[in-house]
Amino acid sequence: MPACDHLVAWAEPNALYGTQLGEALKHHGIVAELAASNRVAQWAYAQTEAALGLTWLRADEMVPLAAEWRRTLSV
Repeated sequence: MPACDHLVAWAEPNALYGTQLGEALKHHGIVAELAASNRVAQWAYAQTEAALGLTWLRADEMVPLAAEWRRTLSV
């Protein structure tokens, strides 16, 4: 599971350009539903949090899941 820094880097462009990204992918025959992707991410991070799991920061560095993930995915 990516650490919160990576989650923010994924979520920001989706929040700003999610509609445009979905349309661009649609033109290439790729179905992309941002709301569904966000629900899956929210579920996965909730599971990691419940298990007190670690998240990947870089190379071989793992860190506890920061509470910030909830704010990032609540948008």
